[in-house]
Amino acid sequence: MRRHDRMPHHDDVDRDVDDLPGAGSRLLGGMLAGALAGLVAGYVADRLLDTLDSAARAKGVTRGPYAVTPLIGVPGARVAQAISEKAGHALTPEEARYAAPVVHYLSCAAAGAVYGGVAEFAPWVAAGVGTAFGAGLFVGVDLVALPSLGVAEPPAAEPPVLHGRRLAARLAFGAVTDVVRRVLRLVRG
Repeated sequence: MRRHDRMPHHDDVDRDVDDLPGAGSRLLGGMLAGALAGLVAGYVADRLLDTLDSAARAKGVTRGPYAVTPLIGVPGARVAQAISEKAGHALTPEEARYAAPVVHYLSCAAAGAVYGGVAEFAPWVAAGVGTAFGAGLFVGVDLVALPSLGVAEPPAAEPPVLHGRRLAARLAFGAVTDVVRRVLRLVRG
């Protein structure tokens, strides 16, 4: 029986991956480039949200469903508080203020690392120059994971404009992650 006529055996799969030249270093390089790109993208997405907030304040929107509300720090602070409590320490408000951006940027780096590693071997995940990745993060993180963990409000409890802001930030995050990752991989040669 020819090799492609049968289901691959575990040894065949291992050998196929091992046959890829530099697969381990390629994966590690992709993950590192993705992590760095995720940090840059997190910063850019934060600045986008700051700009949207400034525009809303300039229009005098301070109450109601279109009012400016913090999006990045609140879930980060709640995650940091939950982790801290599991370790037997409740964060003070000052500690939570510093912990929130750490959690946020660690999650940006982690998401970027996963994206960068996967994109090395499955380029289709970079569809839409990373915007499909950003949209997936919006659905998976903002609409499912954070509310399920109790660190964000359920989607139905928030006005659509907040979802629009989050989606815009995630799309920007995905696009910037992809572009920076590609540039870093080109520079590597």
